[in-house]
Amino acid sequence: EKRRKIALTMFADKTAGPYIIDSSDRLTYVLTNKFNVGNGTSFVSPLNQAATYIEKEQQYKLADVLLITDGQSSLADDWIERYIQWKNQLEFRLYGVHIGGGKFATNQLPMFDAVASVGDGNVSKLDWFEPLADRMVR
Repeated sequence: EKRRKIALTMFADKTAGPYIIDSSDRLTYVLTNKFNVGNGTSFVSPLNQAATYIEKEQQYKLADVLLITDGQSSLADDWIERYIQWKNQLEFRLYGVHIGGGKFATNQLPMFDAVASVGDGNVSKLDWFEPLADRMVR
Protein backbone atom coordinates (compact mmCIF):
# COMPACT_ATOMS: atom_id res chain seq x y z
CA GLU A 1 0.00 0.00 0.00
CA LYS A 2 1.38 3.40 -0.98
CA ARG A 3 1.93 5.91 1.81
CA ARG A 4 1.45 9.58 1.15
CA LYS A 5 3.99 12.26 1.92
CA ILE A 6 3.18 14.86 4.52
CA ALA A 7 3.64 18.60 4.03
CA LEU A 8 4.04 19.80 7.63
CA THR A 9 3.63 23.43 8.63
CA MET A 10 4.44 24.50 12.18
CA PHE A 11 2.53 27.52 13.44
CA ALA A 12 2.03 29.90 16.33
CA ASP A 13 1.69 33.60 15.58
CA LYS A 14 3.69 32.88 12.40
CA THR A 15 4.32 29.81 10.26
CA ALA A 16 7.35 27.72 9.34
CA GLY A 17 7.45 25.22 6.50
CA PRO A 18 6.04 23.36 4.81
CA TYR A 19 8.50 20.60 5.58
CA ILE A 20 8.04 17.62 3.26
CA ILE A 21 7.90 14.44 5.32
CA ASP A 22 8.50 11.14 3.54
CA SER A 23 9.55 8.93 6.46
CA SER A 24 8.98 8.58 10.18
CA ASP A 25 12.65 9.51 10.75
CA ARG A 26 12.15 12.80 8.90
CA LEU A 27 8.98 13.50 10.90
CA THR A 28 10.85 12.91 14.17
CA TYR A 29 13.66 15.23 13.04
CA VAL A 30 11.32 18.06 12.07
CA LEU A 31 9.23 17.77 15.23
CA THR A 32 12.29 17.82 17.49
CA ASN A 33 14.34 20.47 15.67
CA LYS A 34 11.87 22.89 14.07
CA PHE A 35 9.11 23.04 16.66
CA ASN A 36 9.48 26.55 18.13
CA VAL A 37 8.05 29.08 15.69
CA GLY A 38 6.83 31.75 18.09
CA ASN A 39 4.14 32.51 20.63
CA GLY A 40 0.41 32.90 20.30
CA THR A 41 -1.92 31.12 17.93
CA SER A 42 -3.23 32.02 14.50
CA PHE A 43 -5.06 29.48 12.35
CA VAL A 44 -5.38 31.74 9.28
CA SER A 45 -1.79 31.57 8.05
CA PRO A 46 -1.27 27.78 8.32
CA LEU A 47 -4.71 26.97 6.89
CA ASN A 48 -4.14 29.37 3.99
CA GLN A 49 -0.69 27.88 3.44
CA ALA A 50 -2.10 24.34 3.39
CA ALA A 51 -4.78 25.19 0.83
CA THR A 52 -2.34 27.16 -1.33
CA TYR A 53 0.11 24.25 -1.30
CA ILE A 54 -2.64 21.78 -2.25
CA GLU A 55 -3.76 24.10 -5.05
CA LYS A 56 -0.18 24.39 -6.38
CA GLU A 57 0.93 20.75 -5.97
CA GLN A 58 -1.49 18.47 -7.82
CA GLN A 59 -0.19 15.32 -6.09
CA TYR A 60 -1.87 16.64 -2.92
CA LYS A 61 -5.36 16.63 -4.44
CA LEU A 62 -7.71 14.82 -2.04
CA ALA A 63 -5.26 15.59 0.77
CA ASP A 64 -5.90 15.32 4.49
CA VAL A 65 -5.07 18.48 6.44
CA LEU A 66 -4.54 17.92 10.16
CA LEU A 67 -4.62 21.01 12.38
CA ILE A 68 -3.19 20.26 15.83
CA THR A 69 -3.30 23.11 18.34
CA ASP A 70 -3.19 23.92 22.02
CA GLY A 71 -4.51 27.44 21.54
CA GLN A 72 -7.48 29.48 20.42
CA SER A 73 -7.70 31.58 17.30
CA SER A 74 -10.66 33.74 16.41
CA LEU A 75 -11.82 33.44 12.81
CA ALA A 76 -14.34 35.72 11.14
CA ASP A 77 -17.46 34.00 9.82
CA ASP A 78 -16.86 35.33 6.28
CA TRP A 79 -13.29 33.92 6.32
CA ILE A 80 -14.64 30.53 7.42
CA GLU A 81 -17.24 30.56 4.62
CA ARG A 82 -14.57 31.38 2.00
CA TYR A 83 -12.28 28.69 3.40
CA ILE A 84 -15.03 26.07 3.23
CA GLN A 85 -15.64 26.97 -0.44
CA TRP A 86 -11.89 26.75 -1.16
CA LYS A 87 -11.65 23.42 0.67
CA ASN A 88 -14.57 22.00 -1.32
CA GLN A 89 -13.12 23.26 -4.60
CA LEU A 90 -9.74 21.63 -3.87
CA GLU A 91 -11.41 18.50 -2.46
CA PHE A 92 -9.32 18.15 0.69
CA ARG A 93 -10.40 17.13 4.18
CA LEU A 94 -9.64 19.14 7.32
CA TYR A 95 -9.26 17.43 10.69
CA GLY A 96 -8.72 19.25 13.97
CA VAL A 97 -7.17 18.07 17.20
CA HIS A 98 -7.26 20.43 20.18
CA ILE A 99 -4.85 19.40 22.92
CA GLY A 100 -4.68 20.58 26.50
CA GLY A 101 -8.36 20.45 27.36
CA GLY A 102 -9.52 23.26 25.07
CA LYS A 103 -11.83 23.06 22.09
CA PHE A 104 -12.50 24.76 18.79
CA ALA A 105 -14.95 27.67 18.69
CA THR A 106 -18.49 26.74 17.63
CA ASN A 107 -18.35 28.92 14.49
CA GLN A 108 -15.20 27.02 13.36
CA LEU A 109 -16.72 23.53 13.51
CA PRO A 110 -18.36 23.58 10.02
CA MET A 111 -14.97 23.85 8.30
CA PHE A 112 -13.73 20.59 9.87
CA ASP A 113 -14.55 17.10 8.64
CA ALA A 114 -13.88 15.81 12.17
CA VAL A 115 -12.54 17.24 15.43
CA ALA A 116 -11.23 15.83 18.68
CA SER A 117 -10.16 17.16 22.06
CA VAL A 118 -7.26 15.60 23.93
CA GLY A 119 -6.26 16.59 27.43
CA ASP A 120 -6.27 15.66 31.09
CA GLY A 121 -6.55 11.96 30.18
CA ASN A 122 -9.58 12.69 28.01
CA VAL A 123 -9.65 11.69 24.36
CA SER A 124 -12.85 12.42 22.49
CA LYS A 125 -13.87 11.39 18.99
CA LEU A 126 -10.53 10.11 17.72
CA ASP A 127 -12.01 7.11 15.87
CA TRP A 128 -11.14 8.82 12.57
CA PHE A 129 -7.43 9.11 13.41
CA GLU A 130 -6.27 5.53 12.80
CA PRO A 131 -7.45 5.39 9.16
CA LEU A 132 -5.88 8.83 8.62
CA ALA A 133 -2.56 7.68 10.14
CA ASP A 134 -2.60 4.57 7.94
CA ARG A 135 -2.53 6.83 4.86
CA MET A 136 0.59 8.65 6.10
CA VAL A 137 4.24 7.72 5.79
CA ARG A 138 5.85 5.18 8.08
